[in-house]
Amino acid sequence: SPITMRAVLTEQMIDIKRLMNLQAGEVINLNAATIDDVAMYPALKTKSKLALSGALGNREGARALKVTDIKI
Repeated sequence: SPITMRAVLTEQMIDIKRLMNLQAGEVINLNAATIDDVAMYPALKTKSKLALSGALGNREGARALKVTDIKI
């Protein structure tokens, strides 16, 4: 059956005061100039340790994730 996965592009530290005062349209600068590695996990907690790693790309005009590693 289908499972919803969540992708993590990067982790970023941000001051709680800034977070609480963010407005629509503001930009948060990321530490990484590019995002080469993407981690994916089940969106809901499960007993499974399923984790995918991959690289962002394009396929047939759509954004895609090329899986480079699978952990179960």
